[in-house]
Amino acid sequence: MGAFSYCWMLLALQLLLLQLWLTNASLNLNNSQTYIIHLNNSHKPSPFPNHESWHRNMVKSLTLVCPKDKDAFLVYSYTHATHRFSAKLTPCQLAEVEKWPAHLTTHKESFGLMFTTHTPKFLGLNRSLGIWPTASYGKDVIIGVVDTGIWPESESFNDDGMSSIPSGWKGRCENGTAFTSSLCNNKLIGARSFSKGLNAAGLNGSSDNDFDSPRDSNSHGTHTSSTAAGVAIGIAPRAHLASYKVIWNALNVPASSVATDILAGMDQAISDGVDVMSISLGIREQPSLYQDVIAIASFSAIVKGIVVVCAAGNSGPDAATMYNAAPWIMTVGAGTIDRNFVATLELGNGLKFKANRMPNFYPVTNRTPPTKDTKMNYPNMNQGFHPRI
Repeated sequence: MGAFSYCWMLLALQLLLLQLWLTNASLNLNNSQTYIIHLNNSHKPSPFPNHESWHRNMVKSLTLVCPKDKDAFLVYSYTHATHRFSAKLTPCQLAEVEKWPAHLTTHKESFGLMFTTHTPKFLGLNRSLGIWPTASYGKDVIIGVVDTGIWPESESFNDDGMSSIPSGWKGRCENGTAFTSSLCNNKLIGARSFSKGLNAAGLNGSSDNDFDSPRDSNSHGTHTSSTAAGVAIGIAPRAHLASYKVIWNALNVPASSVATDILAGMDQAISDGVDVMSISLGIREQPSLYQDVIAIASFSAIVKGIVVVCAAGNSGPDAATMYNAAPWIMTVGAGTIDRNFVATLELGNGLKFKANRMPNFYPVTNRTPPTKDTKMNYPNMNQGFHPRI
């Protein structure tokens, strides 16, 4: 083969490799991801009646700038917790967004995780005297719980003896799979669910392993709600309760949540008019304070007079393992717990001893999540944590 023919073959091979690279690059350009975009509120043009219409119009305009990319779409528009929106964007679209004069920061989607401990008995509250009766057991206070939803049939949410719904309440109970607004009462006065962010991330937040509604298929939210305001032995048994479901059993992945949904739940709780926000979850990557959606939304809530109580997390005992440490959040944790974890120690000679052991600080994997056909029986969630959690 002559040198001329060899050069042409080499050039053809290079062109083929270049074409493959360009094709791959084109595919990568269309790989969308979800981002939370912070805009300068003062840049909103007056013709737009609200922030959502402004956000929606700006996202729609990206189709003209990146015509070869898939259409960008708005996931949420936040107006109460922060002036931000979340959208699923390609790299081209994101680059254009970051050129906008109103653009301040970009926060890539992040994932959350659940926290918990067990009952309020540890606090030593007395029904007959002290702060409990002085505070009327939380009468007329509205507690918003941002978690996995709620099992409304639990006796913890019976409204016998409850006061009427406060006149300033703007929330509602939404209909959905195995959940209707009629399940709410004077105890459970609000129930909503948020899964757009999880769906945008490619995880189906309303799969066969969960209910496409505020109904809790995990029991974590039911537990935290009953601990906060259950009529049996909750911290505030006379308080009203609103549930905001942001954690889902998605695609056989138990307890899935994303920052965009968490922020949407908190945004809605502020809008509805809760007095206290209870959050037993955290952002897995522990972002900086300026990108932590829980810290950002909590600050807006505090400014509006809402108390925000968050769990410090289940991590430890290593240093720097606390979550939700923003100074305006009431972060609750404990260096010790009032439970014993008993294990059997067997020696080489066959002798066995029972003794306390350190608890397992790490999650158990390969759990089988419940399905819609799983019978959920919570006779009294206040008596302890559900064994599946």
